[in-house]
Amino acid sequence: MTDLPDSGITDPIELLALAYKLNKDLEAESQLLVVRRDNIFTTAMYFIGQPDFNFNARFAVEFSGEDVVDIGGAKREFFRYD
Repeated sequence: MTDLPDSGITDPIELLALAYKLNKDLEAESQLLVVRRDNIFTTAMYFIGQPDFNFNARFAVEFSGEDVVDIGGAKREFFRYD
C-alpha cells in the first residue's frame, strides 16, 4: 500500500471534499475506447485519431454491441486480437 503524505486536514468534511476532488481527477484522466470486433484496427485508429484522445490517460476497452464492464479482460483481449 502506498503511503500518502500528511495533508494536515482533520475536518471530516474537508477530507470528503478532497476525496471527491481526487476521484473526479481520476475520472477525467480515463477514457473509453469502443471498437468493433469485425474491424478492430480501423475503429481503434478512429478513436486514437480524435483530437481529444489523451495517450497519457488510462483507458477501458468496450467491444461495440457487447454489454460488459472492462475490468481488464476486454483490454487484454483487444491487445491480443489477431
